[in-house]
Amino acid sequence: MTQILRDIGDTQTSPWPDSSEGSHQWTIRNQVRFIAALNSGRVVSPAASRYVRDAMEPIPPHRWGLGTIGASAFKGGWLTPDSETRQMGIVDGYAVAIITDGVGPAVLESDGDYAHEQQMNKLARILKQYLAADKSGRA
Repeated sequence: MTQILRDIGDTQTSPWPDSSEGSHQWTIRNQVRFIAALNSGRVVSPAASRYVRDAMEPIPPHRWGLGTIGASAFKGGWLTPDSETRQMGIVDGYAVAIITDGVGPAVLESDGDYAHEQQMNKLARILKQYLAADKSGRA
């Protein structure tokens, strides 16, 4: 995994495959770098990128955050109600990532995981406004 990240220009992230999911540090900038590379077919190969991107298609139980604003592909992650919640994906052709600060209402999701759903929904709405302004040349 480290080599894949280095190949797309992420020189900072060091995934720890034997540790808990989400326990390594991955900056928003590097998440956007990864999702942009994935969207353009540069993660391992075009076929591998397509496979991963297809696996990130929205599913009904996860339609919060980026899923509320029409993301064509996205992946979220969280650990506990007190930790940050993240999502990265493709919205209107843009590679994007959003993150909570780990404070605020944590909602028990239908699959038993916790997420800061209200915060992520608000961040996604704000992001959508900025993307719309950028496309219209007002940003």
